[in-house]
Amino acid sequence: MPLLVGGIILLIAGIILKLFPPTKINNFYGWRSNYAQKNKKTWNEAQKYGAKQLISGGIIAIIVGSILVNIFTELSKHFYGLVFLIIVVLVIYRVEHHLRKIFDEKGNRKEK
Repeated sequence: MPLLVGGIILLIAGIILKLFPPTKINNFYGWRSNYAQKNKKTWNEAQKYGAKQLISGGIIAIIVGSILVNIFTELSKHFYGLVFLIIVVLVIYRVEHHLRKIFDEKGNRKEK
């Protein structure tokens, strides 16, 4: 159950971020990593890509949670929490890796 609830939370967070992306760099709302807050270009890219990754992570968590609950009814809640934590870490890694792939350390877009 924690995996399903966590997946729904990720999905809702991603949809909200996609529909209502923050327009200004802030410390309250949006994808707020140090790399994302370097400048307006990195900020906008982080919001757009982060929303997609949150939605994907949420869908994956919901699907995996549904499968695991139906197949393994005796699994501990700690296992579901661990699977959710792995999904969250992968979402964070993917967004930060994406930003570093297209922007340099100063936040300037890399040449192709």
